Amino acid sequence: MCCVCLYTCCTQAIAVTFVKFFLEPAGHIGEAVNRLVTAAFDDLPFYLWLPVFILIVLLIVLAMFFTSGYRVRGWLWNIEPHRPVEPLRERIRQLEEEREALQAERQDLQRQLAVEQQQRTEHRARLDELQVRRLQLEKCSHIITTVDH
Repeated sequence: MCCVCLYTCCTQAIAVTFVKFFLEPAGHIGEAVNRLVTAAFDDLPFYLWLPVFILIVLLIVLAMFFTSGYRVRGWLWNIEPHRPVEPLRERIRQLEEEREALQAERQDLQRQLAVEQQQRTEHRARLDELQVRRLQLEKCSHIITTVDH
C-alpha cells in the first residue's frame, strides 16, 4: 500500500512539474498569439486574411530560426547557421602572422645550421691538418731518436 501511495505521489509531482514548466508557458504564448491574430484580422477584409496569416506564420518561423542561431541570406531564402565573419577574419590574420613568424624562424635556423656545418667542415680540415703534422713530428722524432742511438 505504501509503494502505491509513493508511486501516486511521484506521478502527481511529475505531472504538476510538467504542467508548470511546459504547459503554462505554452498557454501564455498561445494567448499572445491569439491576441496578435485577433488584432491583425479585426479590421481586415476577408480577402486579405490569407496573405496576412501567411506573413504572420513566416515571421514566427523566422523568429524561431533567428533565436536558434541561424540566419537567412539572399533573395532565395538561403538559411544557414550563423557564424560571425569578423572573428574568423581575425583568426585568419593571426594564423598568417604565426605562419610568417615560423617561416622567419625556420630561415634563421637554416642559416645557423649552414654556419655550423661550415664551422664543422673547417674544424675537420684543421683536425686533419694537425693529425698530419703530428704524424710528421712523430716521424721526425723517431728519426732523431734512431740517429741518437
